[in-house]
Amino acid sequence: ISKVYIRKIKSDEIIKLYKVSKRKDLDISCVTAGFRLKLNNNTIEKIDIALGGVAATVLKMSDSENALVGRPFLRAEIEKVGDEASKSISPMSDVRGSEEYRRILVKNLFTKFYIDSLDTQGVRYES
Repeated sequence: ISKVYIRKIKSDEIIKLYKVSKRKDLDISCVTAGFRLKLNNNTIEKIDIALGGVAATVLKMSDSENALVGRPFLRAEIEKVGDEASKSISPMSDVRGSEEYRRILVKNLFTKFYIDSLDTQGVRYES
């Protein structure tokens, strides 16, 4: 590798990164998730989603992204896509977590992302 480019976070973007493992300092995670969101009047203008620990390599969740772009940023929308994403992955079972556990984590991380994003914007949580 001769060069790595990391784009600066824009002020109108929300970025959330999650690592779930058995211990806080365990270097091997069970599931990881990364979300980058840009809203325009509470409508999802752009979203990037990546998941780790749910397949042989990190997954870019293009179907989930496409399902959300142009939709309102509402809990029901995010949870629906999170549920679909959890069904589309192929996680393995190992000592860090079972296949079913990882599917539940993915679904729950979408909801956590939604709630954490509201906090970022200074908006109170609403169902």
